[in-house]
Formats: sequence, C-alpha cells, structure tokens
Amino acid sequence: MGILLAIDIGNSNTVVGLFENDNLKLTVRWQTDIAETEDELQMKFSYLVNKYNIGHVDDAIIGSVVPDAEVTLSRAVGDFFSIAKPMIVKPGIKTGIKILYDDPKEVGADRILNAIAIFSEFHKPSIVVDFGTAITFDIVSGAGDYLGGIIAPGIHIASFALFSKTAKLPHVSFGPPASIVGKNTIDSIKSGLYYGYGAMIDGLIKMVIEDLNFGQCIVASTGGQAGVFSDCSKMIKYDRPNLTLTGLKILYERNR
Repeated sequence: MGILLAIDIGNSNTVVGLFENDNLKLTVRWQTDIAETEDELQMKFSYLVNKYNIGHVDDAIIGSVVPDAEVTLSRAVGDFFSIAKPMIVKPGIKTGIKILYDDPKEVGADRILNAIAIFSEFHKPSIVVDFGTAITFDIVSGAGDYLGGIIAPGIHIASFALFSKTAKLPHVSFGPPASIVGKNTIDSIKSGLYYGYGAMIDGLIKMVIEDLNFGQCIVASTGGQAGVFSDCSKMIKYDRPNLTLTGLKILYERNR
C-alpha cells in the first residue's frame, strides 16, 4: 500500500491520518470549514509535510458527510500530492458488507467505515458509539452486516440548547459534577448532561442487545468526544479513537 493519506470530513472536524503500510503514523484534526478554499487547504498540507517530515504520498481516500467540503478538499489533495484521483467513499464503492438500511444511500460514510473497522477487528456482533456533533450508534451483526443505528443530539448541542433557549442557565463545560444531586446551577446542569447522557447511552445499548438477542457483543466508542464519556458509561468496553480512519484504510484496500 505504501503511504496512504486517509481523510475523514465530519460536520465539526476533519481528521487526517497517514498510514505507512498497516501502521497509522500520525493523525491531525482541524475544524471543518465549507468556506475554506483549495489554496488554504494546500497551505495546511504544506505545514503538515514540513512539520512531520512527510515524504511522498502514494494515494489518498476521503470519506465525508459534508459534500461541499469534500469537493474542495479532494481537489486540494490531488493537486498538492500529485494524486490523479483520490478515492472517494460514495454509493457504489465496494464495502464488503451488506447495508440493511431502507435506503443505503442515507447512511453516512463515517458510520459505514466504523462498521467495517469494528467487524474487521473482532468478527462479532458490535455496537459502535460515535461521539461527534451527533451521537450515533451503529449496529453490526455477527455476519458483518450493517443492521442500522440510532442518532441522538451530541453533548455540545444539548449544552448549547440549554444555554441559548433559557434566560438564566449558563453555558457549562461537560464533565462530572461534584455529586449526582447538584447543589448549585452549574453542577445541576453538569449532572444532567454527564449522568443523563451516560444513562441514555447505556440504556440504549442494553435495549439493542436485548432486542437483537446479541450474546457476546462488542461495544466500542470513537469520535472526538469519546474520551469524556469513558467514566459515565458502564457498557462501553473498548475505545477506538481512530476507528473511522482504520475503516478508510480497509475500504481503500478493498477497492484499489
């Protein structure tokens, strides 16, 4: 495979990974901006190449849930790294799994990539909880089929909604409060967010496992906010921060 550039464009952040054969050598994250120009993106790549002493890049694959950002970034990658046509995750690409959604085209690229990566690692029924702008639950069968999922508002959306839609509640940072019963407004909000989301996550996971009669089930987290939930969820057993990038690498190998 040589040197592969894998790029995951999310609603809030874009994550760039550099694979050398099977090894993820580095990851870089920046805020997704649909107004960013091709020249601005090439300046970012120039900075990365110089900072991390990156030599020749052989190929690239891009997965995106932001179509406007995808077009510009694909051109910037192609021009800067002299790659004729970066591979794009889109309908028609060979995934190697069955997508059992009413309309498979509705499923975001990141969700399919997470499913591919988790099943490739464990080969068992799996639930991936991806903590980003939204919190998504992606369900994979023991045969590796993508069964569907659940979508809930992300923690920052919930926190900002409380602040913006009320007259007196402050905007607070996410994290564990002093106790589950808050003794002040800030700790009360923190408790609602921290323990409330923890209970929701674990409750939904238990419902899925029971509904699908999963026996041994892998439950893993990924995404930019995954680390802050590590203590408030008892059901999540594995943390895979680079799961989507791993899925990109696997998908590239299946389609090159």
